[in-house]
Amino acid sequence: MNIRDEVILKKFGNRLRDLRKERNISQQSLELKAGISKNQIGNIERGEVNVTLITLIAIASVLEISPKEFFDFS
Repeated sequence: MNIRDEVILKKFGNRLRDLRKERNISQQSLELKAGISKNQIGNIERGEVNVTLITLIAIASVLEISPKEFFDFS
């Protein structure tokens, strides 16, 4: 993975964390509702893993947002 990829993953993870917290959803609640382990959620939020499309859609569904909202890094 190159530096650019790492930066994008970190921005994505930060955005996920912000969106989750804005909705007062804990990692544990997201885990239960999206079927994704708490460890995986933490890894995504820290920008340590590249999320799959299926996982992205599952998380967006729980947060009740469009997947494109994850990419508003401004």
